[in-house]
Amino acid sequence: MAASATIDPEKIRAELSELWVTLANDPESGESGGVLRACSMTLVTGVDESDDPAQVGETLASLMREHPSRAIVIRLRETGEPFLSSRVFAQCWMPFGHRRQICCEQVEITSSDASLADVPAVVLPLTVADLPIMLWCRSARLFSLPAFSALAGIAHKIIIDSSGFPQRASALDDVQAFAGKQRVADLSWTRLTRWRELIAQIFENRCYLAELGSITSVRILFEGEEPAPSAFYMGAWLAACLKRSGASPVLAWERSDASSVILETAEGVHTSIRQADQSTVDVRVRNHESRTVFPPFDDYSLLREELSIPGRDPVYEAVLA
Repeated sequence: MAASATIDPEKIRAELSELWVTLANDPESGESGGVLRACSMTLVTGVDESDDPAQVGETLASLMREHPSRAIVIRLRETGEPFLSSRVFAQCWMPFGHRRQICCEQVEITSSDASLADVPAVVLPLTVADLPIMLWCRSARLFSLPAFSALAGIAHKIIIDSSGFPQRASALDDVQAFAGKQRVADLSWTRLTRWRELIAQIFENRCYLAELGSITSVRILFEGEEPAPSAFYMGAWLAACLKRSGASPVLAWERSDASSVILETAEGVHTSIRQADQSTVDVRVRNHESRTVFPPFDDYSLLREELSIPGRDPVYEAVLA
């Protein structure tokens, strides 16, 4: 472990090498001896020091099974005093039916705000050569710091969550400005995947599809004092889809006690999707009603989806624009 105002990346690399030697000689590593080293990317995660390390660690450990990576966790300490520290360890598991553990290495760096500008020089030599570098910015405060741009500059893709930004009104302006320089993904958009799939499934019906051009208005109902970024994403996506069908609907966002999407024609409500609780939504199309179960929207499920898209997401980029 290091604790000072600077960190030597070569020392961390040496600690990683020692870690693998220790794991290979561990009698619990499996009957066949040694461990299987897996890595498909470098996953850099920026969190606040106050965040529950167990919760973050559990999310990363779950992701490792489908997206094995070298994980680098940057814990941000809110202080103006220079400070950097590091430690290395491994996340290991033994797949069912196998006799050898699979392990992924993890580096944890604690940095003060004052030392954040020095972190990219530490992180870059620790990334795995020739593999994608993904940056999950879990800390909304990190995204707002001037030194974040340099850290983001080493990543192939940045994953943020605009729903956690303190200023909702300007959240998408900030994301759009950053997207002009970097490839960005927003978990506020990812949360809409099941909603968009459900709407697309509804209009796979040829009768309903023929009525798309008659949609005159789209109402997005939201909870709280002001719309979340996801409400604006939904409106923009629906407007683009309906435009391709020849419709020019009026968009409106309204406060409500439940998140809902309502498509209307001159005759009245055509389609209504209303969130009943955390896991179910009520669907009404003309006079037909049903209830659909939605999967949980935790960090693991959202990141699993985004990490499966290492390249560009043209649909999201068009909606953001």
